[in-house]
Amino acid sequence: MANITKSMADTAGFVPEIWANMALEVLRSQIRLAGVVAKDSDVASFQMGDVLHIPYPGTFTANDKAADATVTIQTPLGGTDVQVALNKHKEVSFIVEDTARAQANQDILARYISAAVPAIAEAIEGDLFALYSGLSQSVGTSGTDISASTVRAAVKKLNDAKVPGTPPRVWGQLR
Repeated sequence: MANITKSMADTAGFVPEIWANMALEVLRSQIRLAGVVAKDSDVASFQMGDVLHIPYPGTFTANDKAADATVTIQTPLGGTDVQVALNKHKEVSFIVEDTARAQANQDILARYISAAVPAIAEAIEGDLFALYSGLSQSVGTSGTDISASTVRAAVKKLNDAKVPGTPPRVWGQLR
């Protein structure tokens, strides 16, 4: 096999999109908590250090309507935006001695990706779980077994806060 150097000639056959697409498939199968995080922007157009403003329209009230009567126009209550700072960037770098062979042989490519991506998934999940302590709403006691009443209380709290049911709130259904 050829030795890797920093010259462009050694990386001329490297197609990052091939590796990235396969890595994203593996990442999606490894990650759980990120599935419930609001993603309301094309993150690809942002850079580290930017702040995303995810709009929240507020709450509405259902009104009765009679036939041939006018509707009640509303201004939602509590509308605002949630600011999310893009302050983390994860990567796993490695050297592939023969990129042409690795890209041509899907088994070799899959082995590299399958070994590298779980580290990124674990780092992302760890960062998201670390945000737990900053939540202002909680149910149950951290570090204790979850009871049926705790699950019911959590679902009620989510419903009261008008948290959308999609993506699914049930962990077993997350992808």
